[in-house]
Amino acid sequence: MSALDWVVIGVYFAAMILAGFWGMRRAKDTEGFIVAGRRLGVPLFTGALCATALGGASTVGSVGLGYAVGISGAWMVLWLGVATFAIVALAHVWARLKVFSVAEVLHHRYGLHARLLGALSMGAYEFMLIVTQIIAVGTILTMLLDLDLKLGILIGAAVVLVYSTLGGMWAITLTDIIQFVVMTIGMFIVFLPLVISRIGGWGEMWARLPKSYGDIWAVGRPFIWMYFLIWVLGVPIMQDVWQRVLTARSTRVARVGGAIGSIYAIAYAFCTALIGCGLAVLIPGIDNPYEAFARGAELMPIGLGGLIIAAALAAIMSTASGGLIGAATLVSNDIVNPLIVKSQNERTLLRLNRVVMVILGIAATVVALLLQDIVAAITVGGDIVVAGLVAPVLGAMLWKRGTAAGAIAGMVCGSVMCVVMLAVKGLWASEPVSYGALANVVAFVGVSLLTAAPSNQKMREYERVVGLGAGAAAHAAGDEVGEASTIEA
Repeated sequence: MSALDWVVIGVYFAAMILAGFWGMRRAKDTEGFIVAGRRLGVPLFTGALCATALGGASTVGSVGLGYAVGISGAWMVLWLGVATFAIVALAHVWARLKVFSVAEVLHHRYGLHARLLGALSMGAYEFMLIVTQIIAVGTILTMLLDLDLKLGILIGAAVVLVYSTLGGMWAITLTDIIQFVVMTIGMFIVFLPLVISRIGGWGEMWARLPKSYGDIWAVGRPFIWMYFLIWVLGVPIMQDVWQRVLTARSTRVARVGGAIGSIYAIAYAFCTALIGCGLAVLIPGIDNPYEAFARGAELMPIGLGGLIIAAALAAIMSTASGGLIGAATLVSNDIVNPLIVKSQNERTLLRLNRVVMVILGIAATVVALLLQDIVAAITVGGDIVVAGLVAPVLGAMLWKRGTAAGAIAGMVCGSVMCVVMLAVKGLWASEPVSYGALANVVAFVGVSLLTAAPSNQKMREYERVVGLGAGAAAHAAGDEVGEASTIEA
C-alpha cells in the first residue's frame, strides 16, 4: 500500500482516539456513559445504529461468503436487516424503559436469579461479539502490514479499548457517526464500483463466475434457516441493540432510525456479497475466503485502498465498541454492583463501568488470540443467547402471564439444549438454535401456566419501575413540537 493509504488509515485511528477524549468530557454520570443521556435524535441515532449492527462478520465475513458461494452469501446480513424492523415494532416499549440492560428488566419482572442468568447468557454473546470484531481488525492489519496475526489483534484491540473506555456511549456514538460515513463511502461508492469496473462490467462478472454464484439459495437452506433464527429472534433481545435504542430521546426517533437502519442493512448485505463475487473473478484461488477483502483493497488505486480498509475497520470497530459497552453494562450493572459493590454513588458506578470495560477488553483480546474464525464465533454466541433468552425477555414486555419459575426454566432448558446440540451437531448446524429456542419457549410457557400468575399489584409496580406504566406515555409518544425545535444532541 502507498504512503497516502497509510495517511488515510492513520487519520482514521487518530479520529477515534480524539473522539474518546471528547466523550470523556460529556460522560459525567452513569446514564451519560451507558446510554448517552438518552438524548440522541434521528441523525445520530440512525448512524450509530447502522454502524453498530454491521461489523466484522457483516463486512469481512460477508465478502468472504460472497467470494466462496456467490450472491447467497448475503443471507447472513440480509436477515439482520429484516430483523432490525423489530425496533420499529417494539419502539413503543423500548423507548420508554428507564433501565440500562435486558437483565435489569428480567430482575424487575422475574427476580434476581433471572437477572443473573440473563446477564451471564447475554454477556456471553456480547463477549463473543467483541472477540469477532477484534479478530477481524487483526486479520485486516495483518494482511496490510505483513504482521503476525496476534500482533494485529493486539493493535486493533488497544484502539477500541482506549476510546470506548474513555468516553463511554458518547464517544462510541461520535465514532460510530464517523464510521458510518466512512463505511458507506468506502463500500457503496468506492469498493463495489471499482471492483465491477476492473472486471469489465456486470455482464462480464456473471459470465466468468460459476452459475451457482447467481443462485440466491446456493448457500443452503440450513444456513439460511440458522441465521433467520439467530437474527430475527435475536435482535429483539440483544443488549447492544437495546442499549442503542435506549439512547433515543423518543419513540419516533427509535422508529425512524430502526426503519432506515433496516433498509441500509439489507442494501449492505447485497453490496458485500457482490464485492465478494467480483473478487472471486479478480483474485481466484484464495484458500481463506475471509482474506478476500484485504486482498481486494490492495488492488485499488492509491488512496482509495486506504479508504476501503478504513471502511472495513469502521464497520468492525463500531460493533466492537458496542459489544464492549454492552458486556460491561451487563457485568457491572447486573452482576458486580448488585452482588458485591451495592452502590448508588454516581462516581463509584462510573469508575466501576470503566474498570469492568478494561477487564473485559483484555479478556476478549486473549480469547481472540485463541479463536480465529469470526463467523463461527458470532454464530456460537448468537445460538446461545437466542436459545436461552428469547421467550423470557419478550415475555417480560409482552406477556403478563409469564412467571419467574417459567423464566428460569426457559433459560436453563434452552441453554442446555443448545449446548448439547452444538456438541452433537457442530457449530454450523441449524439444530442447536432451533431446538434450543423451541425448548426455551415450551419450558417458559409451560411452567408459567403451571405456576401462580404474578399479582396485579406486582405487575403495576414492575411497569412503574421499568417505565412501561401510563406515566411514561409522554416520552413514548414523543413531543413532536419539541423535536422540531430542539437542537440535535
